[in-house]
Amino acid sequence: MKIIWVLFIKDWKSFWGDKVAVLLTFMVPLFVIYVIGNIFGISGNSGDGGGPGPSGIQLAVVDETQSDMVDKMMEALDADKAFKVVRDRKGDGEIRIPLTDEDVRNGIKDNRYRFALVFPKDAFDQVFGFKVKLLQNPRNTIETQTTEGLVQKNLIVAYFENIWDLPVFKADPEKVKEWVDPMVELITEFWDVPEGEVRSVFREDSFMPDFQKMM
Repeated sequence: MKIIWVLFIKDWKSFWGDKVAVLLTFMVPLFVIYVIGNIFGISGNSGDGGGPGPSGIQLAVVDETQSDMVDKMMEALDADKAFKVVRDRKGDGEIRIPLTDEDVRNGIKDNRYRFALVFPKDAFDQVFGFKVKLLQNPRNTIETQTTEGLVQKNLIVAYFENIWDLPVFKADPEKVKEWVDPMVELITEFWDVPEGEVRSVFREDSFMPDFQKMM
């Protein structure tokens, strides 16, 4: 036992006498933790009280569609403390001008914006899914990957929550009524469900039911 203790003391003194070994063991990991912590916003300096995670990432948005779906998506991004959504710029006087593709591309080059979303005119022309461009100035790989993941999550969730509001799924209310009435009658009779309950899950302007009400 005495020999083990002597060897331990010897190695202990040798370790603390080697400045490089001490630096690599303690200082380098602490520095890495500090850098990663600031990247992910867990240093507590943001002041928003939102806890760990990135916050206040400026995200410029160009909407060439004028679609309500983009507004819903932006509401989702605005609700996420990770982002600060910018959709316009200052014009003459107090006028605010919507951002254009050229604005955000120049802003990326000038480092005024680090990230930008561009919804082209045909973003929602297809029956399913949507088109969007994510422009970025990838100075930091971890920040870029984190931002991409958060943007994708918010956009996809907002899309599926509001998908039946897209024009492609809308229909003439009169035609919808002609289709819904016999459907409601059939379901009510076959499953013995109150008519009002059945009718409540059908939309007046779409052949698609409101799946959120069915859950």
